[in-house]
Amino acid sequence: MKKASSTKASYLVRSLEKVAVVSPKLSNICFYLLFASVGTTADITSAIGSGPKALTFASLALVIHCAFVLVGSFVGGRLFRGKLPQSTLQEVLTASNAAIGGPSTAAAFAADLVPTTLSQLRRSLIVGATVWGVFGYAIGTAT
Repeated sequence: MKKASSTKASYLVRSLEKVAVVSPKLSNICFYLLFASVGTTADITSAIGSGPKALTFASLALVIHCAFVLVGSFVGGRLFRGKLPQSTLQEVLTASNAAIGGPSTAAAFAADLVPTTLSQLRRSLIVGATVWGVFGYAIGTAT
C-alpha cells in the first residue's frame, strides 16, 4: 500500500512540474485575451475624440510622478545615507508601479523584473508590491 501512495505522489509532483513550465505562457495568453475583449467593446469614435486630452493628462501625470520618484530616491539616498537601508533600482521601480498601477500590475512587474535565480528578492518584491498597492487602494478609498 505504501508503494502505491508513493507512486501517486511522484506522479503528482511530475504533473505539477509540467504545469509550472506552462503556466507563465498560459497566463500571458489569458491576459492578451482579456485586453482584446476590453478593446473590442471600446467605442473608437469616442476614443479618437477624447484621446489627445487623455493622453496629455496621462503624460503630464507620468512625468510629474517620474520626477518625484527620481528626485526623491536620489535626495533620500543622499540625506539618509547610513540611517536607512539603501533602495535598489528594482525596489524603486516596483514601488513606482504599485503607486500608479496598483497591486496586480506591480506584482506582475516585480515577477518579471528580477531573474529567477534571485528568487528571495523576487518574492520580497512581489509581496511588497502587493501589500503597498493594497495599502494605496485603502488610502484612496477611505475618504
